[in-house]
Amino acid sequence: MNSDHVSSPEVKAAAAELMSTGRPVKETGPNPRVGSYLLSWLAVIAGIAVLIACGYMFYLFAENDLGVKLLASTFILCFGGGALAYGPLFIMAKLIRNGRKTPTKRQAIWVLALAFPWLLAGGVLMTYPNIMRYLGVCTVLLSGILCVWAIRHFASIKA
Repeated sequence: MNSDHVSSPEVKAAAAELMSTGRPVKETGPNPRVGSYLLSWLAVIAGIAVLIACGYMFYLFAENDLGVKLLASTFILCFGGGALAYGPLFIMAKLIRNGRKTPTKRQAIWVLALAFPWLLAGGVLMTYPNIMRYLGVCTVLLSGILCVWAIRHFASIKA
C-alpha cells in the first residue's frame, strides 16, 4: 500500500496502525451510548414534569374539595390519570438505560409499543387550540424521538 496517495493525517495514522498491528482501527463516530444516556434522562425529566403537573392539578382541585372522599377521588383522578403518562416514561427510561448495557430487541419493541400511542395522541392534541397545540407538539417530538431510537436500536442488534 502506497501511503503517498492518502492526504488525511487520521487516515495515515490508521493505515500505519493497521500495518504495524495487523488489526483494523476502531471507527471514531458518534457514540450511540451517549445518545441513549441523554434520551433516558430526557424521558425521566418528562416523567418528573408530568408528576409536577399532576400535583399542581391535585392542588387546584383540592382547593374546593372539603371531604376526605372527594380528596381521595381527586387524588386518584390526578395521579391515576397521570400514571398513563409518567408510568410509560419511567419504564422507557429504564429500558433505554438497560439497552445501553445489554441491548436486546425486546427492549426496542417495548419502547416502540409504549411510545407509539403517544405519537398518535400528540397528533390529536395538535388539532386543539392554544396550549393543547403546544402540548401536542412536545408530545409528538418526545415520542417521535423515542420511536426513532427504538427502530434504530432494533435494527442495530444482530439476531
